[in-house]
Amino acid sequence: MKNIYHYSANFQDYFKANAMRRWLLILAILLLGFFIPLVALTVSVVVSYKLLLLLLNHKIFDSKFFVFIISIFFYVLVLQAVILISWLFSHNFPLTICGPLTSIVLFGLYYLIQPTISKSVRRQKNDFTPAKIKDIIPLVVCLLTFIIFVIFPIHHSGSKGISGITVLVNRVIDDPNHLGMLNDKLQFNRGVIFESNAEGHTNTKGVSFYPAGWHSANAVIIKAFYPSISTGSESLVAYAISKVFWFLFLVYLFVRTIYSLYSTYSKEKVSAVVSAWIGLASLLFVGWFLIDPFLDGFYSFLPQLIIVPIFVLSLIQMSFLNKKDGYGLLNALILPALLCMGSALSWLLLFPVFVGALLVYGFNLLYRWGVVSTLRDLLAKMPRYIFILILTLIPVIVQILTSKSTGGSVSFIQGILLPGPIQTYPTSFYEFVFLGLAIFLVLAIKNTKTDRLQPILTYITVMAAFAALLYLLQLYASQANFYYYFKSLDAFTIAASMMCVVGFAFFISWAESKTSRSTALILSFMIILLSVQFVYTKPLLFLYIQGGRATTAIMNKEIFNTLETNYSQPHYYNKEVTIYYPSSNPNMNEVASRLLSTNKPYGTCYDSVKGASFSVRPKDFDVAPILRDCADPDIKITYYVERDSLATMQKKIDENNLHERVILKLID
Repeated sequence: MKNIYHYSANFQDYFKANAMRRWLLILAILLLGFFIPLVALTVSVVVSYKLLLLLLNHKIFDSKFFVFIISIFFYVLVLQAVILISWLFSHNFPLTICGPLTSIVLFGLYYLIQPTISKSVRRQKNDFTPAKIKDIIPLVVCLLTFIIFVIFPIHHSGSKGISGITVLVNRVIDDPNHLGMLNDKLQFNRGVIFESNAEGHTNTKGVSFYPAGWHSANAVIIKAFYPSISTGSESLVAYAISKVFWFLFLVYLFVRTIYSLYSTYSKEKVSAVVSAWIGLASLLFVGWFLIDPFLDGFYSFLPQLIIVPIFVLSLIQMSFLNKKDGYGLLNALILPALLCMGSALSWLLLFPVFVGALLVYGFNLLYRWGVVSTLRDLLAKMPRYIFILILTLIPVIVQILTSKSTGGSVSFIQGILLPGPIQTYPTSFYEFVFLGLAIFLVLAIKNTKTDRLQPILTYITVMAAFAALLYLLQLYASQANFYYYFKSLDAFTIAASMMCVVGFAFFISWAESKTSRSTALILSFMIILLSVQFVYTKPLLFLYIQGGRATTAIMNKEIFNTLETNYSQPHYYNKEVTIYYPSSNPNMNEVASRLLSTNKPYGTCYDSVKGASFSVRPKDFDVAPILRDCADPDIKITYYVERDSLATMQKKIDENNLHERVILKLID
């Protein structure tokens, strides 16, 4: 009792001695209460990190910093699962509860699996090293990417202040669609819209076939950082920031995985010359290839591309298992299983590839270890992993349920033949990639055991077979190739590109060992210069960096100001309709108008006006939908038009006595 009194008195004296300390303590308590979701996110990522230190092989994932970066994405995978599982219990499940709930799930995962893992791989926990040069170079590439592809375009766009952020989100139609899906979740505070009280009140009914997981998880994270976020410009900025973050996350993993592949398949250590080559070559591939999904607004495709390098490494990790190590195999399956689940909850296209590659390589291991005896052993140990089955299977089932019968739902089979704008690459680009890939395979076979290459060959073969199947199906059905084929080709190319860089790195390392460092450095720069000439240049990319937009006919500032103005007005949701109508560029018409509509609930007036305006020449401009579906005289409709369309449209508006309700503004 005396001891308790003694410590209590000391505690009081400590804070009485300095009033500032008392206020700091009070402030800390208040901040903790206010940022509970943010604290939950932080704790969950830390728990993910601790768990992955036990799950991952230090020879593949060879630094603590690398593991920490992966743990962020690992957490988001589980967060997606929790959100969709929660839909089974409450269709109106709010975003703010998901963070703390996920923390509990992750703590449960950690404590349930720890006794099992400690038997086989706990010894690896202390083998991870702190950050290395191979962690720093990817960060440098990310910084340069951020400056070149984010800062420069905003700076040169001509839009001052925060309105310049619209440069990052209005290139094609995909961005407004994804912004709308994210905004709907923030606006209605719902993890899954399907069968919630928000269903039927959103502007994104036409894209309801997108899986709910990725947008919901990002909405939870945004809510944690900005609990009071509102629609309008705030959600646009939050979307742009999250898009930039995940793109840089992809860039980091792309470069860092190249280092892991080099370390795994090379007998030589990474030298300064090899690091210089990897950094420069990676930056080139960012500009040649990785930047396009970012510019085109493929928000749900970014996690698919992020999964590729982690998935390839998770397969390679399985090649290091001891024969008939049942617990080791089950532990090693956790990460790729969650990656497969995460791919289904972000976008379905590549889900069959990841599952197929995992099954093919898993069967290969079973065949080498003995199919019957190994399966018997795995089934005996499987009950300890029942929570992994729940986390991987139930969200996928819920995803199927929440996609079925929705208004704009498009099945996977139907989507195979859907057209869509997507960046394609010349034959010379793939020739360069395949040349480096061939060098990689030849030298990797020389440097390592054949078993070590089987995971990579499995992924490349399954991915190539899937892309070839889409290629043939599209040619058979439509005599042309479309959207899904080129996206599947991207998933093949990201893995092939990493191996291409490693292949040339092998060649440069060999030259360094046979001649000198300076000769190898000159050789690496020669390959860089030859590759620039050999591959291709991208004039539109240079235009983008300089602030130009291939499809922009309207200043970003105008769009942003419209968002700000509309949001500040009373009855904004029901009384304001803004349409951009540049007849010379109908594509930009739809992009800009849809960008504005994403911050409103569903309304028949906007949909009718939009449908009557897009891709229509001024002389065919139809005012009938305005008269039919915009009967409320308080609704104000603003058209932004080009000068050559002004007189024609004004005449039709006057003839129908709509001049007090329809405002025409010139696009400068």
